[in-house]
Amino acid sequence: MKEPEKKAFELGVRYLSYRNRSAKEIKDYLRKKEFDEKALEKAVQKMQYYGYQNDETYVKEIIRQKGEVAGKGNKMIKNFLLDKGVDEELIEKGLNEHYPRDLEMEVALRQTFKFFKSKEKLPLNQIKSKLSQRLASRGYSFEIIKVCLDELSNSPEVQKTMKEQEEPHFEKALNEAVKAREKGKKKYKNDHQVYGKVYETLMRKGFEREMIQRVMEQLKE
Repeated sequence: MKEPEKKAFELGVRYLSYRNRSAKEIKDYLRKKEFDEKALEKAVQKMQYYGYQNDETYVKEIIRQKGEVAGKGNKMIKNFLLDKGVDEELIEKGLNEHYPRDLEMEVALRQTFKFFKSKEKLPLNQIKSKLSQRLASRGYSFEIIKVCLDELSNSPEVQKTMKEQEEPHFEKALNEAVKAREKGKKKYKNDHQVYGKVYETLMRKGFEREMIQRVMEQLKE
């Protein structure tokens, strides 16, 4: 191996010693060190020959780290790997083998109920709205998010918790409604507009329709 290729190889191996990297990451790193294309290509080929670097192994490791461990969704993992220059076909193969839909769903559901536990004092609709945003931001598909929301709504444990929170939620909703009514009276001339604003405010804050109806009746007494 010629001297530039040897230096590129040694530098590339050292770069890999900190953590696993894609072939593109190594090439980009060596370009910044001003190695020419021939030297860096030869260096990466040698790293792959000796088993120091392998994009298939890299994909498997990233999927494990960002999927099961960090709780990211399929889309986020795929975008991360594409950004690292990994071949799309290799990514799809890795996801199918190491992070199939049933496993991704299991990970998403674990996060769903963990998230509910941390937000259980909020109205269920507000929890679901926040959960939907969280799962989407972590790379889960609309289909998986919908299943998670349905599982949350139908969970006996969730229903039991929400029943226990009914009176605190009512007091909170009533307090919000009183504040919204006072604001409305300063802005609108008739009660229809005022109470329309109150209803809209409570809906926006995630209270259930039955709860809002109960509050509206109390407010008008």
